[in-house]
Amino acid sequence: MVLEGKTALVTGAARGIGQGIALRYAAEGAKVVCCDRNPCQDTLEQIKAQGGEAAEIRADLSKWEDVQKAVGFTTEKYGRLDILVNNAGLTTRCPIDEETMEHWEFVTGVTLRGTWMMCKAAVPVMKKQESGRIINICSIAGVRAFADQSIYCAAKGGVANLTRELAVELAPFGIHVNAINPSIVDTPLFDDQGNPLVGDFLKELTAAVPCHKISQPKDIAGPAVFLAGPDSEYVYGVLLNVDGGWCAK
Repeated sequence: MVLEGKTALVTGAARGIGQGIALRYAAEGAKVVCCDRNPCQDTLEQIKAQGGEAAEIRADLSKWEDVQKAVGFTTEKYGRLDILVNNAGLTTRCPIDEETMEHWEFVTGVTLRGTWMMCKAAVPVMKKQESGRIINICSIAGVRAFADQSIYCAAKGGVANLTRELAVELAPFGIHVNAINPSIVDTPLFDDQGNPLVGDFLKELTAAVPCHKISQPKDIAGPAVFLAGPDSEYVYGVLLNVDGGWCAK
């Protein structure tokens, strides 16, 4: 129960990594606000079934007014905001000469601008508290090249350096800013791209990871607890690779 008494706002909490983090935070004693453009009913039901406390706020994180609404809802309901997890993100897979401006706005609007806006909205609350943890779910695509993902790599690269900058800017105020870089995580995002994790595609991805297995949301949730809890008191500006050894190659 290392997060007992804390309030966490987790974006993209309806499924995948965000859901995994929300469930683990609740199990560790945090009150969790699940934020997503889609319903979070499944996440809420699982949290409540395990005896945790959670609430839901629907928001489009590419819109400043929705971002403000999400942070305002959290502080009004629970009186504070201790942990912000910027997990919501979008991607496309396409050669750059076939990409569109609509795709650029679609991906960066949530993945990069949305992350920046969530930080902007949360920081005044955390400054007033003189404490806070911001955890950005980045990607190894923010520090490595992946063909046909120019927009996603650009957006996650921006999130990576935003994490470093905010860590330096906000450390004097008692606010820790760090990031997690997953590699291949078994989430519905692959289905969204029309690339389900089955057959030869799954074998290809598994073979690319040194530990020869892809990760699950729970594998990201554990490090997210560490970065939110007391054992990371002296950790600032870290891009923590949770990638099965990918970036060590």
